[in-house]
Amino acid sequence: MVDFHELDNARFDVLENAATAWTTVAQKLKAMDDDWNSTVIAKVDSACWSGPSADQARPALQRTNQQLTAAVTEANALASLFKDAASEFQAAKAKLDKAVADATAAGLTVGSDGTVSWPSPDTATRHDPGGYHEYQKECGAKAETARKAIDAAVQEATAADERIAYALRSDTSTDQQKSFNGAAIGGGPEADGKRAAQLAAKGGDISDPELTELNSLLAAHSGDPKFATKFYQDLGPDGLIKSWNSMVGDPAHYRDPKDPRWKAYQDLQRNLGLNLATATRTTNEPHLSDEWAAALRKAGAQKVWDKPYRASGLNYQPYGYQVLSGILMTGNYDPHFLNPVAEHITQLDTQEGYWPAPPPNVANRVHGFNLLGGPEAGAGFRPTTAILEALGHSPDAANTFFTNPPTAYNQDGTVNPGGKPKPADYFDYYVHDKDWIPDTNSPRDPDVANTTKQGGPAALGHALEAATTGHPYDEPAAVPPAKHTPEQAGLMQKVVDTFGTHGGHGALDDIKGDGKLAPMRTSLGHMSAEYIGDVQRALSDANDLPVNGSPAGLNGPAVHGLLDALGRDPESYGAVTNASQAYTTALVRGHMDSGQTDFARLQADIDHVARAGGVVNGLLGEARIDEVHTQHAVSDKEFNDALEKNVGYAKDAFNSTIGMVTDKVPLGGEISGALIDSIAENVITANSRDTTADGQQEARYYVDEAKKGATNAAYQAVKDASINANLRYDDIERLANSAHDRAKDGFIDGLSTEMATIAKGNA
Repeated sequence: MVDFHELDNARFDVLENAATAWTTVAQKLKAMDDDWNSTVIAKVDSACWSGPSADQARPALQRTNQQLTAAVTEANALASLFKDAASEFQAAKAKLDKAVADATAAGLTVGSDGTVSWPSPDTATRHDPGGYHEYQKECGAKAETARKAIDAAVQEATAADERIAYALRSDTSTDQQKSFNGAAIGGGPEADGKRAAQLAAKGGDISDPELTELNSLLAAHSGDPKFATKFYQDLGPDGLIKSWNSMVGDPAHYRDPKDPRWKAYQDLQRNLGLNLATATRTTNEPHLSDEWAAALRKAGAQKVWDKPYRASGLNYQPYGYQVLSGILMTGNYDPHFLNPVAEHITQLDTQEGYWPAPPPNVANRVHGFNLLGGPEAGAGFRPTTAILEALGHSPDAANTFFTNPPTAYNQDGTVNPGGKPKPADYFDYYVHDKDWIPDTNSPRDPDVANTTKQGGPAALGHALEAATTGHPYDEPAAVPPAKHTPEQAGLMQKVVDTFGTHGGHGALDDIKGDGKLAPMRTSLGHMSAEYIGDVQRALSDANDLPVNGSPAGLNGPAVHGLLDALGRDPESYGAVTNASQAYTTALVRGHMDSGQTDFARLQADIDHVARAGGVVNGLLGEARIDEVHTQHAVSDKEFNDALEKNVGYAKDAFNSTIGMVTDKVPLGGEISGALIDSIAENVITANSRDTTADGQQEARYYVDEAKKGATNAAYQAVKDASINANLRYDDIERLANSAHDRAKDGFIDGLSTEMATIAKGNA
């Protein structure tokens, strides 16, 4: 365990000197070994010496030769380990120095034990309750940031210390004859990969210290292709499946989730996935071969006959893909590796007999292969959920999977050149034909079964979100967000047409209420938020509104149908509302910065974008009102909380739009930051309400609140954008009031359309 004081005051020249010294020792031992070979062993092995004395001496002389060779190996291993230690500790120390310097620059004080403090406020601030609170809050936030950076550096040094200590103990181990260790591994990525593979191969028999060391090695090298490739080459596809199965699937090694070791297994699952993604990325050198990937597919389609199940007399054998399911859920994978696996799993899923859950006599002893994500993520018995989750982290692979023609695969995972793939369309299969069943070892518990049944549809949403947006579903977009490609935009059009339409190829009914695909609503809301320009275009018939990259060409009625469903879901409502307001604000700012001298033209342009935003607000507002006031399905608090939670979509929408309409608001600068903060505040203020309060029992009150919020947001957008505009105050007021009125017109249009749809019972 390394503490702050030790790392802050450490001298690494000692380790560098040790590395140099051991290198010298290895060189001298090598010279002795060469000399022994040439002057002793060569003569012993020649025909010049024979007889009883030679026969008696030869084994001892050979052992000396072997020990010299082993000593060279061990000395070189120690040299490389000390060299690695110096490098890793220096890296951690550099991070610590930066963290301390940043804290000092922020006006904080870092003590000798790493504690962070800040100076007392001045007299005026101390006597101002509000000012004192703000001062403490601001300094506390800075101190928390500094503390996290300091702790991360110290933790990195601690992990390196534990890793090197384990390696030193392992490489200096000996046998009963006190031999040198001719199998010493040493340091460096490949050596660490070999060591990690040896540890992983122990499976459930791995000791607690060894498990800690394995996690440390995998975490430290997760982005290093030399390490990851060597690790998986040595472990092999069968070794990976058998070792993970032995750890978490073996009833003989079953450990309760409350056991501290279970947390280590969770970390290991994550680390195995990250390293597999690194090792299989074809742009990395080195990387795993196509033959390795083919062997993995073959193993995935076979039952795991290895112990534990036969040894324990149990009648349950999982398939390899089931064992792999948890590991595949982590990592951004290369399409070259992931898509054949995804296609193979999907095609196997159409066949009877695959992916069995444990029978009742085993269920309470087999926990499952996925330990991350909670009950709703499933236990790992359904690899379709795992592969969709993998696609959700792998945008390029996801888009390829849903847009390219399928490839037919044989049962063993090899390509069938003349075969007809089943299913013929993966999007249609997962949306319309897939039978989503619970992923649990407790099928008799209806609550658990229903919860785990949601994991598959949620993962489908994650995969489509990544495929249409170009970034992993659980990572923020870049700044600025990448432009949508024609393939992404085309898939988004298909998504909206499908989930915004009833009957036939439509699946709108399946995402509403407790429909079978209802868990997808959150992802559909995120996707709609990231395509907000296309959404406003479709709903307002304003094809001149800018979009981020290739236009999706969305169909207005389908967008309306989709947003009606999403407006009833707090998470989706929060994402789309934030994005819509930010998009409108960015367009208003663009017009204000345009230098337009024709006031009537400027007013018309701003009115145009204000009305388009109002249509979205009216539609979403009425859907929310109906869900809370009429259906009594969700509370206003859930909607209000979701507005605050999803302010990131306001930032993304603003960042993707502002650069298209003005060059006077640099991204990441003070102006853009202030505008985004203002947008978030306006969205929350305009859309947060309590429609369940006593005394407000008529829907007209709720509609009026929503309308006021939407129109006031448009008014404020103009005011915010006018800060640096070369306009008179009364002209700014005219523009703001006009935008207010046009937003109201748009709101009423969206509201009326939504109310008519609700009245027909078709929403």
